[in-house]
Amino acid sequence: DGTDGVLWHAYLEDGSWHGPFSLSASVGDAALDAVSSPSGSQHVFWAGTYGSLWNEYFVRGAWHGPAVVTTSGDVSGQPAAITNSSPLDVFWRGTDSALWHTYFVDGRWRCPYSLGGSLSSAPSPIFTTHGEDVFWRGTDATLWGTYFVNGRWHGPYSLGGSLSGQSVVAVSTTGGV
Repeated sequence: DGTDGVLWHAYLEDGSWHGPFSLSASVGDAALDAVSSPSGSQHVFWAGTYGSLWNEYFVRGAWHGPAVVTTSGDVSGQPAAITNSSPLDVFWRGTDSALWHTYFVDGRWRCPYSLGGSLSSAPSPIFTTHGEDVFWRGTDATLWGTYFVNGRWHGPYSLGGSLSGQSVVAVSTTGGV
């Protein structure tokens, strides 16, 4: 986001950068996350006023939004989005410190729901050979995770360790996590 509190966009095409262009979405000083899908759509997410989740998206050659994804008031901190085709998943730390999740499939956003846990960092989702994994720093300063396989979420579970930083970054390889 720009110093004016508005979302800006630049893009690389044919070896040259174009922009930046204002998208007019007022994001204040919110932490943003962006994701692009194999179909070419692009999405930017942020926590808006009163704990709502917002989205500005690029599809069919134009930017759309901003639009409220959820008004549940439970978004605290930076959202994390991931997609490899369908659905588009978004995760965040809720005001209750738990991991929250919503997803876009069949043309609409599904109701957000808690996956449990107790986060002290933003979540870090990845795709793996078995499905999806989400990792975070727990309030006990250890590494935590949950995973989606065979149509349901499993966890949360502790991976232990002692994390001194405030963030967790997960990277997936062809062979898994």
